[in-house]
Amino acid sequence: MTRLGFSASGDGSARASATLSPRTLRRGTWLAFGLTWMFRWATAAFTNDHFTHLSRARQILAGDLPIRDFFDPGQFLHYYLSAAGQLVFGYNLLGEALLTITFIAGAAALAFRLSALLSGSISVAVCSTALAVAALPRLYNYPKVFLYTAALWLAWRYSHTPGRRGVAVLSAFSVLALLFRYVHGAYIGVYFVALLTFVHAGRWREWLVAVGTYGGLCIALTLPFLAYVQWATGLAGYVESARSSATMAVTAPLVLRRLSFDIDLSEPLLVVAPDSSVVHALPGRAFWERLDRTIPLFRTRVAPGVLTSNNALVWFYDVTMAVPLAAMVLCALAWSRRTIRRSEATAIAATACLALLISRTLLADSPEARLGDIAHPTAVLGAWAAGRWLAAPLHRAAGPTFRVVVIAVLFVVTTWSVAVQSNLVMTVGYSLRSLGWDPIWAATERLRTRPIDAWAPLGSTGVRALSRYVSRCTSPSDRLLIAGGFAPEVFYYAERAFAGGQVHFMDGWHDSPADQALTVERLRYESVPIAMMMGPQEAHFEGNFPAVASYIRDHYVEVARSGFGDSVEWRVLAERGRVAIGRDPELGLPCYVDRSGPPPLPPS
Repeated sequence: MTRLGFSASGDGSARASATLSPRTLRRGTWLAFGLTWMFRWATAAFTNDHFTHLSRARQILAGDLPIRDFFDPGQFLHYYLSAAGQLVFGYNLLGEALLTITFIAGAAALAFRLSALLSGSISVAVCSTALAVAALPRLYNYPKVFLYTAALWLAWRYSHTPGRRGVAVLSAFSVLALLFRYVHGAYIGVYFVALLTFVHAGRWREWLVAVGTYGGLCIALTLPFLAYVQWATGLAGYVESARSSATMAVTAPLVLRRLSFDIDLSEPLLVVAPDSSVVHALPGRAFWERLDRTIPLFRTRVAPGVLTSNNALVWFYDVTMAVPLAAMVLCALAWSRRTIRRSEATAIAATACLALLISRTLLADSPEARLGDIAHPTAVLGAWAAGRWLAAPLHRAAGPTFRVVVIAVLFVVTTWSVAVQSNLVMTVGYSLRSLGWDPIWAATERLRTRPIDAWAPLGSTGVRALSRYVSRCTSPSDRLLIAGGFAPEVFYYAERAFAGGQVHFMDGWHDSPADQALTVERLRYESVPIAMMMGPQEAHFEGNFPAVASYIRDHYVEVARSGFGDSVEWRVLAERGRVAIGRDPELGLPCYVDRSGPPPLPPS
């Protein structure tokens, strides 16, 4: 391999991994991939957040381009991969499930391989990988799960064999991460620069060459995308529009980290915004509180006030924060005692920095929903720390039995916290009840069905009934405007494009006067016969998007305000001047297509 003139390059495999055979590693890696894939396939679930990017992917298939025709917060490849899945497998969730689950299973395989190499123990690798998989990262966050785990693998490889080819691979991967989401490219870029600094510490000319080559290749590989942005909307306008999205990170809610073993079980864990207003309470507590009260053990309660989802969240959160710090301390001690190779130390130090960075930023908003997304780097660092702890020279106070017991206790408690936080038991139980004892085939059949038939069968209520109404009573070329409330799934299930380039209207996201003017301009030339607004969000929407709200008041008239059999009230608005062909037989709302003929086929 051509070197950058590096001296004292990587020094081979880590000492702990010398006892692992390549065959065992290879088999274990494939087994981790296969088991994770089957488990996530059988438990596949799509939350409404998933349809933010999936509806944008559908928009691409309808002929729109991101940035030019709809607002893009920076998830370019995310849309196009989902669009490719729909193009190949048809208009259903099968392609999306294959895409997301394969990437998540790939992350598990890489996590297992790295954990085994770093800890020198297959058992430790199995346990750490199982924890990461049990955290059940949400399917729509597969880029976050896979990219950071793959970055760890590339860093491990580069720390052992640095060179020009390795720098080129790091640059290409950084740009790939950037195109999935800008923040991923930025964080992985910081990680790789830290890696290059650790690898070439003390040889500054080599460091300058490596970092300069890395930065230059990243810029060169990004130029085609920048040219596209300039063509689509102009770089200056795009950067200005993106500033509104960036403010979300500054004002993100913070979690109250509290681990109390003597708490009022009726008190919820609160997620509080900087202005101290309550955002929401942590759901899913009732099952564990009931379990805590009912399990008899010699007529005593098991851990009263401790086995709560409150404490599970805080333990999981604190472990996620503590493991990188512990890895840094262990790495520094091992380096000072000359018991760690340079290649291993550089990989661990850089990875600990990355884990701290993403845990302090990506968890700021809704940590209870995002802890699973970054569990893989934490699991890899935890496996390395466990391997060092178990293999370190023995002392009287810390014999082999004592060390195994400590690791076992930490593993059991963390497994409990992860399982509670991810609702693992209930997820598996629901899958077995709904899919039967052949969940792989049953899940496949469910994913192949027309999405609206599975999500909103005949007789549905609330927003599901409204989605069927939109699908029945508008043309496939019409668009739908959802002005208040977060319901991106409606566009996908109703098989209609979103109007105004806005898949959702949220404060801080494209709400500047310029962006609102662009939204109104798009609405003027689009066919949007129906608009919907969630009643509780009406005032919030009008306060944050006054220009769009004014356009809606001038061009639409309310035809219904109801929960349609559900507790959440929705306003349905019809475009002024558009003549309805008839009335929807189920909801009695105006219909803009002739329903006398056969129903239109879903898009292929």
